[in-house]
Amino acid sequence: MGCNLNKCFISSEIIVPDNLEDINNINNNDNNTNLNQQKIHIENLKNSIKTNDKNILNNSHLSNKKTSTEKNDNIINNINNNLGENSITMFLYDNNNILLDSIEITPTSLKSNSNNILSKEDKKFSFGKKNSCDYLLNYENISPIQFYINYNEQTKKFKIFDNLLGTGIFLKIDKIILLNNMIINIGIDYMHFEINEKNNNEIKIKFLKKNEEISFNSKNFQSYTIGRNKSCNYIYNDDRISKVQCTIFFNGQQQWEIHDGIFLIDDVKKSSNGLWLLANKGIDLEQGMILKTGDLKLKVSKTKF
Repeated sequence: MGCNLNKCFISSEIIVPDNLEDINNINNNDNNTNLNQQKIHIENLKNSIKTNDKNILNNSHLSNKKTSTEKNDNIINNINNNLGENSITMFLYDNNNILLDSIEITPTSLKSNSNNILSKEDKKFSFGKKNSCDYLLNYENISPIQFYINYNEQTKKFKIFDNLLGTGIFLKIDKIILLNNMIINIGIDYMHFEINEKNNNEIKIKFLKKNEEISFNSKNFQSYTIGRNKSCNYIYNDDRISKVQCTIFFNGQQQWEIHDGIFLIDDVKKSSNGLWLLANKGIDLEQGMILKTGDLKLKVSKTKF
């Protein structure tokens, strides 16, 4: 998702993109400007949980796209070696890490193994189930338009935007400062955070799947753990949750921050499924980033600007 964290830190296998500090500012602005949209998105996430429960072990719709590891490596190497200027390459995987497709995007074109080259002048590409989308994602738990990717002439970066109508785009994180209305995915549940700085920095966490709410403040807790282990402050009894899924603590800058897994002076261990931050406003795509949407994962392999 280091005490002074005004940016999002990616897990150890991912390169840290500096521009993700905007996530904190964006979520802060959402308090005043985007609450209605946030509430709608939360309802969409609640509705998608039921579908996820039915489909989490069903990958039959992806079986015809499986490729060998050797073939996958050759595809990735060939694309990376031929990547042009002002372009980005992403690899699309199912939830078993089977490579489904490779996608190369330039400011005005999109090319993939499954689609012909598509040229566009508006520098904005849509992804989803709708036939009119620039890239068709005909998979479970994907909305008609799931997300957009566009090119910013000023920053010279490609940015991904959640359409706020479906299961969301989530960014894998290691740790992050918690702010109002942040949503973080663990297992098949979603934690929605509210923080009241005036009341001893009280923090409220609502588990959208379980429909349960917990609250604590900095006066009573300096650290708080969530997981299956009976020693956790909040015990979440689900096999898709790690023994210690995450650690929340109050740092020296008087802010709550969340860490993936166990985060103690003498014990640091990541969770099995990780923490996934809902990226409900644009995020600049950087090499090494991992995102997930529905039952799919996107890995940004290489960028050139």
